[in-house]
Amino acid sequence: MIALDNGDKIRGDASAATVVDYTLHGLDNNAIKQLADGQLANTIDDLYTADSADVVSAIILVNTDSSARTVNLYLTPSGGTARRLIPKDTSLGVGFCLITDGSKMGVYDASGNLQQTVTIVAHALGGSSHDADTLSDLNSKISDATLVDTASIVLKALFDANTILAANSDDMPAALAVAASRILGRKAAGNIAAMTVAELLTLINVAAGADVTGSNAPQAHEASHVSGGSDDIDAALNPAAVALTTRGDVLFHDASGLARLAKGTDGQFLKIGANDPVWADVAAGAGEGHVTISLIAYSSIGQGTWTIGVDTGRIGNLVVQNTTTDDGDNISYKVYLATGTYTLYFLYGTGSDGGIIDFYIDAVEVASVDTYSGSGSSNNVLTQVSIVVTDGLKTLKLDVDGKNGSSSGYKAAFSSLILYRTA
Repeated sequence: MIALDNGDKIRGDASAATVVDYTLHGLDNNAIKQLADGQLANTIDDLYTADSADVVSAIILVNTDSSARTVNLYLTPSGGTARRLIPKDTSLGVGFCLITDGSKMGVYDASGNLQQTVTIVAHALGGSSHDADTLSDLNSKISDATLVDTASIVLKALFDANTILAANSDDMPAALAVAASRILGRKAAGNIAAMTVAELLTLINVAAGADVTGSNAPQAHEASHVSGGSDDIDAALNPAAVALTTRGDVLFHDASGLARLAKGTDGQFLKIGANDPVWADVAAGAGEGHVTISLIAYSSIGQGTWTIGVDTGRIGNLVVQNTTTDDGDNISYKVYLATGTYTLYFLYGTGSDGGIIDFYIDAVEVASVDTYSGSGSSNNVLTQVSIVVTDGLKTLKLDVDGKNGSSSGYKAAFSSLILYRTA
């Protein structure tokens, strides 16, 4: 803690103004309280002035800047000379925090990890020349055996190359040298040590000279479990079952055990026969027989703005329409069709601004309808028969292609799109 007489001041500065927060806590006239808070200036300025016999128990500095900053703290007795409370120009990284009670100083990073700790001994070591006390000065004084009991600390000079700090008793860290070809560990009985290869082998219970790359214990263990081994867990396997020789082969269980099913040919599918799986050809005419296309699941819009809305006057209460109403507006859907003959069922609206809609399957026109009507209606039906397709994934496009001479626009509005197979 820092004892203050009436008129004594705590002062400070930073390498940049208004980026380092400070708070002071302690006793003001025997009452515990926060004594002061604010931000350091870039010149020495007052942080707190005692108005009685006060005690400062903690000073906290936090760097809020995006760059590292240096800070200084001073005790200025009333009518006296400023004395440093921390090492000169102590550096705080981005987000770092410094906490001191006058006897110890700790620096923490933005994650709360302790980065540095210093025992403030400048007032007892080296007289009153505090302005020259940097962290380097303090370290040199702390290592001076005439000033500090060095038997209770680990000196930097003890740490030669390849040396670490280890403690084999409570509160008794010591330097431990690690020689070449050693590994750090602790044997069943004993202290932390730089173990030799022989000691390590004893610890992991491996004989000296054991071959861990050839016929060793782990691989011998594996061999005991394969077919013909001493602990044969797959002796019941049919050897042919694991002989999957060709990419695409399938492993399955037949009446006797595991068996191999050779890969099928292109276009075949796997199905279950009377008991076992078999490859089969797709029968002619197999596939979808009725496709109701989800109007909201369009695959692409080639031109125009198309909207999907609710219209209770239409069957299904749904309508898709082009709000741009331009010639050439088009929308496409993806649909899988098997080889066959289909009928197109199209439910659409008419109006005085209706356009002509052409239907294409993979760029081949299969139907067309004029949606102009002077009076307009919502539930008109186009039925286009005898549409012949081959099997595969098809693109069904609705394209506004021109208009009736009496129409005022190129609007397309529809609420159902169905393909059903007739042959």
